[in-house]
Amino acid sequence: MKPRLSEQQHAAAVMAHLVADGWDVYQEVTIGGSRADIVALRGRISWIIEVKAVASLSVVFQAARHIGAAHYISIAAPKASFELAKVARWQRVGILRLRLLSPDAESLIVEEEEAAPIHRHIAPARDVRKLVCPEHKTALAAGSPGGRGAWTPWRSTCCNLARYVREHDGCALKDAIAQIKHHYRTSSTAISCLHAQLRDGLVPSVRLGMAERPARLFTQEPAQVRDACTAAGGTVIDMTDAREGTP
Repeated sequence: MKPRLSEQQHAAAVMAHLVADGWDVYQEVTIGGSRADIVALRGRISWIIEVKAVASLSVVFQAARHIGAAHYISIAAPKASFELAKVARWQRVGILRLRLLSPDAESLIVEEEEAAPIHRHIAPARDVRKLVCPEHKTALAAGSPGGRGAWTPWRSTCCNLARYVREHDGCALKDAIAQIKHHYRTSSTAISCLHAQLRDGLVPSVRLGMAERPARLFTQEPAQVRDACTAAGGTVIDMTDAREGTP
């Protein structure tokens, strides 16, 4: 009887194959309103791969949504039907086939069934090369159900803010925003949104000094983080992280 492998196991096999081939691999990367299972970079070339334990038309269309974000787009799944491969070619999506090394083994072999055609036009705002960061390598395993814990632009902003406040305790929010990298379109939007989130206790490790004018930021101890998050109805996580999501 063939073992039933999870999507995470399929994704792990693809990642191992890519690493062995010299690619730098990232997991669960947010691109606009969606998230890519695997992003691989090699030099200036980028490749997005959506992984599924069962090949279907839905995963082809899911992958096709990433066109304009990377040079190559593929799906990785067990053997695709002739009809599915035809749709993939029409959508300009490649196919990596995953098959068991032997009927009773859990080791997967990755084979290129349909070479991904190159997409030469990359939209600057969606260029996946600009969206990945080191945290995408370990924050959440590719293929994880639900995606809770995925590294998002908002989490990155919160961690940058927490890091700055640890080094400049008591700094003004406006000064901190001017010095950190954030995902908001403008600094004024960042100040407005983060002020509200800090006030509601949604940014772990940072406390907003309400009595000071202008508003000032202070490092928050773990116990204070727990109290603030609980009061705001949030989920407590490690103090060096930020809550999942992109408010």
